[in-house]
Amino acid sequence: MNTIILVGRLGRDPEITYFQSGASVTKSSLAIKRKMSDETDWFSIEAWGKTQGERI
Repeated sequence: MNTIILVGRLGRDPEITYFQSGASVTKSSLAIKRKMSDETDWFSIEAWGKTQGERI
């Protein structure tokens, strides 16, 4: 399994979607500024996982 660690700032509030199966997905974007320039790279982020306990 490959691992990558991205450090940056959230570009928008996370959006959580729940499914009938109990699984959930959280979507957001991440902005990372390049060190030697004023350019910013944007990444779309999706985190999948099962919910623990009750949903509010």
